[in-house]
Amino acid sequence: MQDRGSIIAEAAYAQGKMLDHSGWAGQLARNITPSDRDFNIDANGRIIFGEASSNYESWDEVSIGQRRFYENCIRGTEHCAVLCRHRVPTMQQVNTYSAFESFQVMVWSNGFVIGRIDRSVIRWQRFVKIWVNRPDGPLRMRELIIRQAAQAAINGGFVSEFVMGRK
Repeated sequence: MQDRGSIIAEAAYAQGKMLDHSGWAGQLARNITPSDRDFNIDANGRIIFGEASSNYESWDEVSIGQRRFYENCIRGTEHCAVLCRHRVPTMQQVNTYSAFESFQVMVWSNGFVIGRIDRSVIRWQRFVKIWVNRPDGPLRMRELIIRQAAQAAINGGFVSEFVMGRK
């Protein structure tokens, strides 16, 4: 019996992650190509759209096309996008509960608001549990990110860690 959330067919899952979109080059407006999300957590319609990366810790480091994809997923909604960094070796499973060494949340509030980089797996787990398990969780977490970003702006926060008002 498989544990809920575990990968059932590793070969099929791996093949699904190795999609070749090169045939679309030059075929679509703005020269876009298909994109993917790494994981989603649905809390009764308030979704965490997740990007797992072994390379990037900040939304500012993510390629413009990938970042715009996540921005468009949350624009004008109560959803959030989360960039999670891990250091799991290639070809090994990334446990989304315990492998993330940092995460950065992006929400929409009359523009994109990007929270601080948080380097705690315990706070990652707490963020997700509050978002999903509490009826007011998404609202509470969104307010926290917005408040942290506003406080950083008041205190002269770094542009690489906090972005407010980009539309």
